[in-house]
Amino acid sequence: MYKKNFISILFLKARHKKTIELLDGIKPKRILDVGCDDGHFLGMLSEKFPDSKLYGCDLDGIALEEARKVCPKAEFSEGDFTKLDFKPVDLVLMLEIIEHSKDPRKMLEKAVKLTSKGHILVSMPRPELLRWRMIWGIWSSFSERWKGQHSKLTEKQLIEMAQKLGLKLEKHSWFFFGCISIMLFRNG
Repeated sequence: MYKKNFISILFLKARHKKTIELLDGIKPKRILDVGCDDGHFLGMLSEKFPDSKLYGCDLDGIALEEARKVCPKAEFSEGDFTKLDFKPVDLVLMLEIIEHSKDPRKMLEKAVKLTSKGHILVSMPRPELLRWRMIWGIWSSFSERWKGQHSKLTEKQLIEMAQKLGLKLEKHSWFFFGCISIMLFRNG
């Protein structure tokens, strides 16, 4: 399934399951996964929402090649989410992607524009927690790829930013010893 190391595979599967649970009760017709990587979560979404139109975007063209195989039903775009054009959607997903942005507000603003009466689901690490900083320090020491890739955006800051943009927090859950926050916001 996932072409990652064993620990990453377990983490992603568990996070995806928890995220799917938060989507219970909504029925989006059009879904955009920002930072969709290799498309495995879109594949899960296609099972949960078989009648929905799926879209994915990512900066990594090689990951998108895999995503096209994993979820052939979806349409994919390569590039910076904030610079790409999309039709309106009912659900925007940003799973551990917003913390990599130099301008998280710009990402959230774009998601708000795309979901006038829909939902935005954001998951992100909680750098305000010492246990997360310790876990991340150990994890990132094994790979140059991950060094310095996280902003210091906290859960509280993201919620405040979302509220200023008119979003309402509908559901909220924590994952991975409380180190990852998963938030479902309602727009409109």
